[in-house]
Amino acid sequence: MDKTGGRFSVLFSIKGYSITGGSVVLDKKVVSEFLDEELKEIKVPDDIFKEVLVEAFCKYVENDYYEWLKGNFKSFFNSGDPDWQ
Repeated sequence: MDKTGGRFSVLFSIKGYSITGGSVVLDKKVVSEFLDEELKEIKVPDDIFKEVLVEAFCKYVENDYYEWLKGNFKSFFNSGDPDWQ
């Protein structure tokens, strides 16, 4: 059972990622397919395993998304002094 007491915990989902309980979780299969396509012209060193690259890219995007979200929250709520009128 999940933290929601068994209720469905995915709040929002589209191809590639979902928002679950306030955090972004990328679909690693979709990210892997995306990287396959985007890296066709780039030589990835043989000692960098695809699974590690996918995981690192996912973490980077998830962290970047969180920072983007915090910045937009600050902007939307006028840095803690919202104008409710």
